[in-house]
Amino acid sequence: MNHPILREEEYAANEFPSIMKLLIKKINIIGNNPLIRQWWYDVMTSRPPSLSKNEEKYREEILDRVEEGWLEEDWTITMPHLLNELLQKTLLPQETRLRPACPTSLREYNG
Repeated sequence: MNHPILREEEYAANEFPSIMKLLIKKINIIGNNPLIRQWWYDVMTSRPPSLSKNEEKYREEILDRVEEGWLEEDWTITMPHLLNELLQKTLLPQETRLRPACPTSLREYNG
């Protein structure tokens, strides 16, 4: 992927979900680079994204969980999973959240 494209995406990302998706993309492309963490901190301090009133309650949870994620030994693997989980749990509209394609157990199938 071309770095100018990432810069365009950085300027376009102004909502929490798009910033989190861009963070995932940066980690997947660049890997273990402290500049990614610095970019996250810069965005969260210089232009923190606004959230709707019903989503604002998730801000601290997201920031805390991301902060904990940076402490993982191999955060380049764990952070994308953590961020996707946070997106699914907190910020994506109900109809776009991932659902299991099929039941994973008889208990789940039977409800």
